Amino acid sequence: MEAVDHSEAEKTVKEFDETKAGVKGIVDSGVTKIPRMFIHPLEDLQQNNMDHDLRVPMIDLKGLDQSPERRKEVIHQISKAAEAWGFFQIVNHGVPLDVMEEVLKSVRRFHEQPHEAKVEWYSRDFTKKVNYFSNGDLKASTPADWRDTLSCNCQFLEDESNFQALPRVCSDYLSTLGCFKSSTLSCHYYPVCPEPHLTLGAIKHSDFPFLTLLLQDSSGGFQVLHQNVWVNVPPLQGVLVANIGDMMQITSNDKFCCPITRRSTTCYYVFLGPSLVSWRSKRQKTVSLSSAEAEYRAMTGACCELTWLEFVLRDLGVLQPKPALLYCDNKAALHIAANPVFHERTRHIEMDCHFIRDKIQDGQSL
Repeated sequence: MEAVDHSEAEKTVKEFDETKAGVKGIVDSGVTKIPRMFIHPLEDLQQNNMDHDLRVPMIDLKGLDQSPERRKEVIHQISKAAEAWGFFQIVNHGVPLDVMEEVLKSVRRFHEQPHEAKVEWYSRDFTKKVNYFSNGDLKASTPADWRDTLSCNCQFLEDESNFQALPRVCSDYLSTLGCFKSSTLSCHYYPVCPEPHLTLGAIKHSDFPFLTLLLQDSSGGFQVLHQNVWVNVPPLQGVLVANIGDMMQITSNDKFCCPITRRSTTCYYVFLGPSLVSWRSKRQKTVSLSSAEAEYRAMTGACCELTWLEFVLRDLGVLQPKPALLYCDNKAALHIAANPVFHERTRHIEMDCHFIRDKIQDGQSL
């Protein structure tokens, strides 16, 4: 076992960030060994057996608006891919090939500028509309990714008068795109690494928004996890990659789940009168075997929060004469919560989840 000096690691991370040069600055310095902060654990670097026939689904949008039958067919393909994979590729999407190529060139032009031309954009203040940084969550306790990023708040850039906020080297072209109705435009750059076997450009993760559209360059290396196997997604000309995000999982009632864990998300909001006083969105600890089970777990979490808030209000002298109202749109979960003898198909659910039954029987929740 190797001892790690955390104070030294924190110092290294701080010094790297203060250079404001990113990973590209390390490469430009001519290093032949990557800094320790970028070295990932061996278990994260190990490759799965590539002897498989798995391929990320390809969705052809050609003729989408020509007939209701064709539209229904495409929607079914997207739904099937989103449910089984959480990822799919898109072809014939209507974005001109020259536009896609110029976007990639604009991103590369920014990142390959001299350090002096980029330093004014470097910031960890993520409330800014445009900023340049290396690793959004940079800390000494976890290995850093070999990646730099230019991030733009696209809602801010819907107003053409704000295009001057973009770096000049890429604003002339990006400002002509009609792509700013999305939430965020993240322009990642992965410099050539002297020891690629020791680091990663991005760790295993899921995306928070509803949907992420990825435009790859010709570098390759992008993989998705499916059936516990890492599947290569080779870059193809004119193809976009779609990734189902956490918010889509919540709004689809877990039909489209996280492709990494397949765990559901507990999400609830608590109102006191018209005022929102508490909320939560967190991945559940275990995989649920049905949407009813996932909803039941979420109801239990919400019931615990209601109980805690009731005690807080009581301490403040605010009494609640009526039971708290708990809303859920899953009838099966409601039956499980309300029926104390409905055990035949719920015995696998942990006993602490049945906490909500006691509260309903006591009249504290409805």
